[in-house]
Amino acid sequence: MDLRPLSLGEQLDRTVTLCVRNAPVFLLIYLAIGVPITVFQIYGTDDQSRAFNAVLEMLRTQKTPDPKDLAGLGAPVFNGFTVALLCLYAVVDPLVQAALIFAASRIYLGSQATFASAYREGVRFWLPIIGLKVLYVVVGVVFLIFVILIGVAGALAAGLLTAASHWLGILFGIVGGGIFLIAVVFAFLLSAVALNLSYFTCVVERIGFFSAFARGIERAFSSANVGRSLVAALAVGAVYLGITLVTMAGVAVIYGFLRSNILGAAFTTLMQVGTAIFITVFFSVFYFDMRLRREGFDLQQEIAQTTPTAQ
Repeated sequence: MDLRPLSLGEQLDRTVTLCVRNAPVFLLIYLAIGVPITVFQIYGTDDQSRAFNAVLEMLRTQKTPDPKDLAGLGAPVFNGFTVALLCLYAVVDPLVQAALIFAASRIYLGSQATFASAYREGVRFWLPIIGLKVLYVVVGVVFLIFVILIGVAGALAAGLLTAASHWLGILFGIVGGGIFLIAVVFAFLLSAVALNLSYFTCVVERIGFFSAFARGIERAFSSANVGRSLVAALAVGAVYLGITLVTMAGVAVIYGFLRSNILGAAFTTLMQVGTAIFITVFFSVFYFDMRLRREGFDLQQEIAQTTPTAQ
């Protein structure tokens, strides 16, 4: 892969190419969490799946289902397996993510990555990735509180304007509310880009999570990059939405015709793994593209690979 600035279409094309060419190593890395996810999903949702299949059978045959099967509708969503699944996402997923980020960045720069080398590096950045996640959650909570306060203040202002002038209050509510909603959505999208850029900054540049957080925010929200960041977020969001719809349709078909909780969980996990790999590889391409455009990353690489000769 030649290092040069890419359009969005070229970035997506390169992402697909990298995913296809290196699917074995990416899948092998992600199976460390993919297999346990499947197992926990199967056992954690078994009661609900039996109840869902019983309802489908009742609709198909017009026969009253066994009450024991319908009892699954009242089964607790949070059981031992689903709690274990949440713990898996919180603790193990950052390690897998760090390993996948290392592999994607190494392969994109023309080097090789294996399961062993990816996890050796992944262990080094396991805690920093967790730190980044916690830091972004804290910032997200603060931002949410800020949004709620602004929303309440806007609602009060609209109410006061409505009392003074009915149409002015309505106009303010529609226009102001629309602008506010768009601003919140844009902030969310840019924050998602900043989070992924922070991951790559931490792993590729080998810096602490506080510094990676600051650089990720700066790179995503700077005036020079904000447009590309928004376009990238919208593109990834569209891909994610498409995959989610395909997953929902596939699960419905599997549960409706095959009535297999195992196949349904396996299909869901496979789609989740594929989505995670695609998004990680895309942001690898986007991260290096951004550094190429604004930081002269290609020149930095050439300088780093140049060995001075004795005069």
